[in-house]
Amino acid sequence: MAKIVVVATYPNLMHAEVARSKLAAAGIDAMITKDDAGGMIPSFQVFEGVRLLVREDDLPLARDVLADEPTYGSYDEEWPPESNSV
Repeated sequence: MAKIVVVATYPNLMHAEVARSKLAAAGIDAMITKDDAGGMIPSFQVFEGVRLLVREDDLPLARDVLADEPTYGSYDEEWPPESNSV
């Protein structure tokens, strides 16, 4: 099973979806994870951001594809985190 890592963190779902679309156009599978109470409280995205996840093997290419995308957060986070602190 491939390790899943965070390639980028975005301030909201809209920005993350645009980036995911760019990855899809490049042939890279990606998924988005966020904590917004199941969509009921979108403002929760502000606290932890919206994470864009890829397979670890795809990380270098995904970084190249997203090089011009503004993000916040760090690369190389493993998902899910091993501890409760995110």
